[in-house]
Amino acid sequence: MNSQNAVERAIRLITPAPSEDAKAALRTTLNVLINDARMEFAEQTAASDDRELRNLLRKVFPNVTTNGSGVAALTSLLTASEPLLLKFLNTAEIYCAGITRKVTLVPDESTLTIERPPGFPFAALQGTSLRVVNGGQPFVGDVSIKGSFVPTLANISGPQLEEPFVLVLKNMGSQQTPSTTRTQAKEVKAVAAEK
Repeated sequence: MNSQNAVERAIRLITPAPSEDAKAALRTTLNVLINDARMEFAEQTAASDDRELRNLLRKVFPNVTTNGSGVAALTSLLTASEPLLLKFLNTAEIYCAGITRKVTLVPDESTLTIERPPGFPFAALQGTSLRVVNGGQPFVGDVSIKGSFVPTLANISGPQLEEPFVLVLKNMGSQQTPSTTRTQAKEVKAVAAEK
């Protein structure tokens, strides 16, 4: 999908059909909203009850390596062209090299210091870094993450992804553009205030 195709499809969903002047304004608005719509679409998909749909926007990211303190910077994953959705890290599958058990993500890093047997890795988010421990000690090595991401427009393809994305874009554009009813209501209030 490309931005022009997404914008035109979103405009076709608007009812009643906008005038040509309104369409021109909508094109500008929707083009500005494309990246916000990609983020909103990715978040809605990640939160969906539909496992098949969620899996369409999940991928294995390049490994990150922890330092001697067990901390791995996630910056490269967050700034990639298809970034990790950090908000949904709790749904990600995280593994440490050499350990078959999945990492358990805990909400509070203070619980990472609790003594646990080796082979049961735990992690907590520290801003945009991940602190990983194994057996109560910092884990040093590669960490793999399979998680939700924000797709590029080119990777929003097929009806399962395109249709919901276009709907998100259309809804965002509708919120940004005053409807005729809202505009008329403002005009009526302005006239009433003048009397």
